[in-house]
Amino acid sequence: MNEHLWKQTLQQLDSSLKINVLTVNDTGWDHTIVTVNNDTVFRFPKQSDRQALLHKEWSFVRAIQRTNTILPVPKLSPVYDDAILIALTYPLINGTPLRKVENITTLSQEDCRKLGHFLSAIHGIHPSDLEGFERLHTLTFWSDLYSSLQAEVYPFLNVDLTMHIDDVFQSFLRHSHTYLDGQTVPIHGDLTTSNMIYNVGNKKLAGIIDFTDAQLGDPAFDFAGLYWTYGSDIVKQVLSHYQTTLSKEAMLYRIEHFYGLQPLFHQLLHLQNHHRLDEAQPAIERFLALKDRSFL
Repeated sequence: MNEHLWKQTLQQLDSSLKINVLTVNDTGWDHTIVTVNNDTVFRFPKQSDRQALLHKEWSFVRAIQRTNTILPVPKLSPVYDDAILIALTYPLINGTPLRKVENITTLSQEDCRKLGHFLSAIHGIHPSDLEGFERLHTLTFWSDLYSSLQAEVYPFLNVDLTMHIDDVFQSFLRHSHTYLDGQTVPIHGDLTTSNMIYNVGNKKLAGIIDFTDAQLGDPAFDFAGLYWTYGSDIVKQVLSHYQTTLSKEAMLYRIEHFYGLQPLFHQLLHLQNHHRLDEAQPAIERFLALKDRSFL
């Protein structure tokens, strides 16, 4: 829909809503983001059967707000249409997605401390306090991802790259019990720089958004986006502030050898499905550089 139709839709849902400025961001994988008056965000799932996921996300954010985490999360409110939950809305967290400035900035020691504190808090939430949480990253999930890459993307990649991807997956499959048999906790599930809000003026993290992919999983998975963007040094700094009874050395191994490398695989499939595989080179180069360090 264009901006005019989105304005009509929002005013049908809430006739008291006064809209002076409206912007629409439809580039995300899962949601259309509609921002009203530069201060209120509406997130509409792109699929019509997402009501259960919206309830799950809403319950997780409420649970996070009951912790003492020092990084803000969206103050979500439900949007209903004929008693059906169709979207979530929240006051805009001022800042910009860290992804937009990740090439010209890095995370400070204070940012790392906040992230360590944040991850300790959300991983410490008891699953019984949450709605609709289950483990999604099973052996079947990862095996299916590998098969999809081989069938849909490998024919368009050079042999050297497919061999590097095979190295990563074969290593994971040989040691899958170390990834899948440990403790599961509530995880963000997509803690990338796209979902970290950064205040450029103050040069600090301002909040964490988008809990759509929240699930029960390996806590090490939530460090994958940090490793993909910034490498081991930042991950180690965040881990130094992370409270856990688990082995941090073992977590770091899982991050460096699989979780922090797998963002490429999802990106390759996404780009191939949209006939844009020619845009993958920067991600391929990042993958190869990180793999060279972790597979020494």
